[in-house]
Amino acid sequence: AWFERGNATVPYQEFGHSNLGWLWIEQNNPAAARTAFQQSIDLLPAKSGVFFGLGFSCFQSGDTACATDAFALELVRHPVVLTSPMWRFGTLAPLAPTVTERLETLYTGLLAKSAGDPALTAFLHQGRGTLRWWLGEVDAAAEDWAMAGGPVQQALLTLTQGGTVDPETLPESPAKYAIAAWQRPDQRQALLEKAWVTQ
Repeated sequence: AWFERGNATVPYQEFGHSNLGWLWIEQNNPAAARTAFQQSIDLLPAKSGVFFGLGFSCFQSGDTACATDAFALELVRHPVVLTSPMWRFGTLAPLAPTVTERLETLYTGLLAKSAGDPALTAFLHQGRGTLRWWLGEVDAAAEDWAMAGGPVQQALLTLTQGGTVDPETLPESPAKYAIAAWQRPDQRQALLEKAWVTQ
């Protein structure tokens, strides 16, 4: 009730709409949650989690087409969500193949329109390459990363193909320590802890 009052008083603040959406999900009211998340998206579409919230409320109401589109849009904006275990276990797992297929289509469509923006094109190639690598499509990932990959992507390809990588040649990042942990099981716990706190 307080969020509804706040949104009525200050309707252009995204915060109240997305929080109300999550409360409606908790109250098992996906229709109201969907409306709240759509208002949030209208106000601040780049905010992490708003398309996910829309997707989850659509999924709760049985609208898998809406859920698939919303989840794919969340993954374009925040690709790390792809690595969440929720896509392998639990209620969203059955939707994962449809979402990743939609995500690939979305990347490809956006790439067709991004020719005038080199930074966007690079971001999209890195994202689509990561999606392909995550799905085990190594050759397709290599094609995307040849367009816009860096040392981390090359290291992932090398590891996937059974090679080894010297982590010290990689830029300082969580990926550097995750790759080191992959190759040094005896030091894995300490290296993963370092990956967690880096940046």
